[in-house]
This record gives sequence, structure tokens and C-alpha cells, in this order.
Amino acid sequence: MSLLWVILGAAVLPLYALTTFGVEYGGAGGLVVMLSAAAGYALAIAAYSLVARLAFDGRTPAVLLSIIVAIAIGYALGGSSRLGHTTGTLSIVALAPVATGWVVRRTDRFRAGYLTGLLVLLASVIAFYWSEWPSLVRDMRYLAESALEDPDSSEVLELAGLSGLPYAQTAMRMLHEMAWYLPGALTMSAVVQYSIGSLWFFHSVAKRSVGQRAGISFTRWKMPRPVVLLTLLAVLFHLIGVDGARLAADNVLFGLVIFYGVTGLAAIEFLFEAKRVPVWLRVIVYLGIGAAHVYGLIGAAVIGLVDSLFPWRRGPEWKRKESVS
Repeated sequence: MSLLWVILGAAVLPLYALTTFGVEYGGAGGLVVMLSAAAGYALAIAAYSLVARLAFDGRTPAVLLSIIVAIAIGYALGGSSRLGHTTGTLSIVALAPVATGWVVRRTDRFRAGYLTGLLVLLASVIAFYWSEWPSLVRDMRYLAESALEDPDSSEVLELAGLSGLPYAQTAMRMLHEMAWYLPGALTMSAVVQYSIGSLWFFHSVAKRSVGQRAGISFTRWKMPRPVVLLTLLAVLFHLIGVDGARLAADNVLFGLVIFYGVTGLAAIEFLFEAKRVPVWLRVIVYLGIGAAHVYGLIGAAVIGLVDSLFPWRRGPEWKRKESVS
């Protein structure tokens, strides 16, 4: 890893902190918030790749310095009262790639590195939202109620032909459900970022011929076919179940979407390799999936689900890869 890439890898977390917390704690305007969100999303993907590469190359001082500087920036912008939020946000972006890079360095296996990083990511997200979720739900519901009571919102509803109590109650219920599922949606978004960043990292490492098994394993990932029965059962409970059963089914579906989404990305990457798609076009496609947030992961999950039902990754190249264990 050249000195330039080490500098970029060490700088990505501080830049992410500056972009994220500078707007979040500074109360910027709408356009600035949108641009900052887009930049933060791209920087998060870069962090999942570059920090993993630093850990893989044994650049521990650079990783530690990057994390310390990022926390210091968050502390300077948000103060001690928001230090927990700052460290929680950064842990989601920093810990998973460190785990991924370290495991790949020790095992030469991308599958082990990816799954370890994914578990660390999910643990970081759960730990973060365990404390943040109540305030998120409360703030979102307050905004929803304020918007419905706003005269301008009432005029918009009237122009759309949706004025009246039933429509307002429906809108309120939808917004409340959005608040309820917000952590799951944000978790899926983080998984998309992590998956794309990890794939970028895997490609950079594969060029160095770390190990043939590590270099080709990702394109073979798929969900076992019997899991489809669990998926159908969860969908059934979502459609006809009572509130408690529906909530449990939705949580199961959130988890399944994550894993089907990952195997869908594996199927897409297999197709890219089989068709020899140039790197620049792959980057555009993956950035498009990332920009679509939850919808991008759902689209990849559909591909993963179809692939588990109707296996199409076959042929001489597939058989050759399958022979490598």
C-alpha cells in the first residue's frame, strides 16, 4: 500500500466526521444537508474499504490516529453532551472494516472477513440504536404531528383531495410506522455501504494474489434454498398476522433482506466477472445501488432470492470455481 493510499485511508474517517457532524451539529440549511448526506454516504463506503485495507496491511498506528482524530472532530463540533452519539456513529463506520481487514490478513479468506465485519457492524448498529431509537421515534413522530397541524400541510392535503380526519389519521399511522421501522431501514442502508466498500477492498487485495480461494469466494455466496420457506412464512405473517406477529415477521424480513441482498451482490459480481464488465461500469452500478439506499438493497435481495430458487451461476467457469475449496 503506497504512502498516498495510507494518507487517504487515514483521512477518510476525519473527513466523514467533519461532513457528518459539521452539518448535524451545526444546523445547516436544506441544500447543504442534502449535499452533506451524499458526501457522507460516499465517504462511509470509502471508509469501509480504505480502513479495511489499512488493517489488512498492518497499519495499526494510522487506523488509531484516524479514529482518534475523527472522535476529536466530533467532540469539537458537538461537545461533551453529544460524545456518546459521536462515538456511536463512528463505531458503525470504523470497527467493521478493521475487523474485516484483520481477519482477511490472518486467514486469506474473504468470506470469513466479510462475515466477521458484518457481525461487528450489526453489533455496532444495535448498540447505537439501543439508546438512540427512543429519541429518534419521538422526534420523528413530533415532526409528523407538527407537519399535519401546519396550515401549509393542510392546504396541500386539500389540493390533493386528501383533506379530512380519515386521511390525516392514515397519514399519521404511516408516519408512526415509518418511525418504528427507521432503525431497520438505516441498518439495511449501513449493510449496503459496508458490502460495497468490502467488495472494493476485496478487489484491491485480490490483485495482490493473497490467496486464490479468497479471491473468488465472494461470487459463490448464495442463500440455502430452504430459507425461502422461512421468507414465505414471514411474508404470510406480515400480511395476515396481528400486530405482535406482524412485528416479529417484519424483523425476520429485515434480517433476510440483508443476507439475500449480500448474496444478490455476489450474483451481480459473478455476472460482471463472467461478462468481463469493465471496472468503471461496475463502480457506476455499485454507486447506484448505494445511492438507492434501502431500495438498492431490496433490489439486490430480490436477485439473491431468485438466484436461490433458480440457480443460474453455472457453466465451465462456475464448475472450475466450485472445485476450489
